Amino acid sequence: MCIRDRGISMKKVIHPSLLLAPNAALNIVCAKWQLPEESPALKKCMQLMIEVVIAMGGFGLSAPQVNIPKQVFLLTNPKLMMSDPAQSFNFFINPQLIDASHKKCSYWETCLSLQDKLYLVQRPKEMTMEYSDESGTLHRITDSGVICRGCLHELDHLNGVLISDKAKSVKKKSEIATPKTREKFIMEHKDQILEL
Repeated sequence: MCIRDRGISMKKVIHPSLLLAPNAALNIVCAKWQLPEESPALKKCMQLMIEVVIAMGGFGLSAPQVNIPKQVFLLTNPKLMMSDPAQSFNFFINPQLIDASHKKCSYWETCLSLQDKLYLVQRPKEMTMEYSDESGTLHRITDSGVICRGCLHELDHLNGVLISDKAKSVKKKSEIATPKTREKFIMEHKDQILEL
């Protein structure tokens, strides 16, 4: 998930490990990590994901986006990126959605694997998710903000679903490429663009 420049990243240089749609590997339901047996492979996967998300300027990334069909995604904390980069990556291993609100909201989302468009996606307003950390310790998170949105976006990736599969509306980034058209789009959709 890429949430930059008020939700409208215009970045064009693609990291060589990042898969772009259409690619069948992005539509696979991912397998769980077997911990601690697969810990060395998980560590390598996590390092690659950090490298890609930094290079691409993304907010989130899932393992299938780097051609690893396993259940792990990361979300970044942009506020920590400058002051404490090592602490700015949060990994969610073998995540499971426990609960999601019936109340929905729609936001414009982008995706590192879908470079040229913005997608208006409806998602639950709040969710509760369980996940493991690298040591296998189970955690639970409940959120109704940008973390909720990011988790649901990345959970979809782990289940082989892209935002293009569920979008209510699509807009080409080229339609809002100039500062004037970009500002107009932001003003018209200010309540539907994720900001960090």
